[in-house]
Amino acid sequence: MWVYARGAFDPDPGVAYDFCAGRGGQYPFDFLAGWSGTLVADAYSGYDAALAVQGRLSAGCMAHARRYFHELVQANASEVAAQAIQRIAWLYESRPTPGS
Repeated sequence: MWVYARGAFDPDPGVAYDFCAGRGGQYPFDFLAGWSGTLVADAYSGYDAALAVQGRLSAGCMAHARRYFHELVQANASEVAAQAIQRIAWLYESRPTPGS
């Protein structure tokens, strides 16, 4: 199952579910044909072909990076990991945009 969602700032929200027989990169490549914009995805190599199209940008997903820092914090293994968690939280804080 491939899931595509519009961004939080898109005036027309929506989610599309695309059931496919596998997880190969041809599925997002085909589904996104004709689309341009920024794709937020994890580092799964199946997105590589879809992202190689002109007019598309990649924005990495922080969830995977955060997970490893969280595991270090839970194990009391790193003070730096706790700082990383705080900084990642800061990235996702809701703040007004300049001029609004």
